[in-house]
Amino acid sequence: MINMFIGGIMARRTRQGVLNYSSKLESTQRLHFSRHRSQAKYRGEPYTLTFEQYCSVWGNLFKFKGRNSSNLCMSRKDTSLGWCIDNVHILERSEHISQTKSKNFKHRQTALDPWEIPDEIKHRL
Repeated sequence: MINMFIGGIMARRTRQGVLNYSSKLESTQRLHFSRHRSQAKYRGEPYTLTFEQYCSVWGNLFKFKGRNSSNLCMSRKDTSLGWCIDNVHILERSEHISQTKSKNFKHRQTALDPWEIPDEIKHRL
């Protein structure tokens, strides 16, 4: 194992290349932050939150994060703006879902929809 400093935090690199942080909570928070940022990038949304800002927004509520309707999630106040410290807030997932449905929230479609059948093979169906 190799000890290394990452942002002033001691971490250990194991043979598999996985970083083990000083606490399980921090390791979980970094994993969730990384996934959150990657999903925003995939959807083409600007993302300027740092890990420290992400943790400060969640605060002590991180343990209530989850996929059930009564759990908490991070959402943008204004969906036309990117993910930044002034544009995010924590709310229940059920409330988030009702807000997005009421605004007729639509995901951006890519140039080629993967489920679209090309014209060349439509005649075969």
